[in-house]
Amino acid sequence: MAILDITKKGYMTIKTAAGYVKLLPRTLATLVAMSDGKSVEEKITELNSKLTGNHMHLTENSNGSLELPSGFKLVYGTYPTSALVSDATVGGYSVTVPLAKYKLTSPLFANATAIYPGGFPRVAIHSTASDSLKIGCDVNVKNCYIHWMVIG
Repeated sequence: MAILDITKKGYMTIKTAAGYVKLLPRTLATLVAMSDGKSVEEKITELNSKLTGNHMHLTENSNGSLELPSGFKLVYGTYPTSALVSDATVGGYSVTVPLAKYKLTSPLFANATAIYPGGFPRVAIHSTASDSLKIGCDVNVKNCYIHWMVIG
């Protein structure tokens, strides 16, 4: 089997005993074998699975997280401002989000923003630590959420 040409139309022409065959890229990725016997498609799937070592989707009762093989860790979540408690030390409302199970290391970078269709509440990150994040807002109203993330 010999490759005759690769056209700009997105397919490859191969000469076989039966004649000429045009292969689309997806078909080609399935047919071409790597030196270890795997197809290109299998190898791409294997590499993609190694891209993230640990990933957890954000759910209603769980924070989302992403850990790369390099050690990069990202934890993110959403917290309703209506569930914040009054905190005189910050002059508004706050909550401490537990992060110990993610085993973050310092230095940490954190960010937070409010999503509220009725205005622009002020959101703050009051403190960061490898085991917790203290976030706050100047209001605790329904339909207002703090989206936050920590890298460490």
